[in-house]
Amino acid sequence: MRIWRDRRHADFGDDERELLDLVRPAFVAALRRSRDATLVAPAALAPAAAATQAPDWQALLSGRERQVAGLAAQGLPDKTIAQRLGISITTVRTHLDHAFRKLDVPNRAALAHRLHG
Repeated sequence: MRIWRDRRHADFGDDERELLDLVRPAFVAALRRSRDATLVAPAALAPAAAATQAPDWQALLSGRERQVAGLAAQGLPDKTIAQRLGISITTVRTHLDHAFRKLDVPNRAALAHRLHG
């Protein structure tokens, strides 16, 4: 699948490409789940089966928390994340704290493992 702009618009900028790169894993996973769901018999989609699945981390985080967590998982320091997203360092740390709590991880290394593992 490709994403592109209409001819009347300029090409994607660096910031837009970074955001698209951040959502790529989630988008690919959603497409796979969608494809796999069409291959599963309807009887297998019982509510009990859905209740036993672990919640998807992307559904647990807000959009900004996903952005901040994704950049932190890439190893970027808080200051760089703040500059890229146009927010304060304190806001970056708040979003990271929320992501740590929601995903039940203690630090950035565990966060990166959860996001990419």
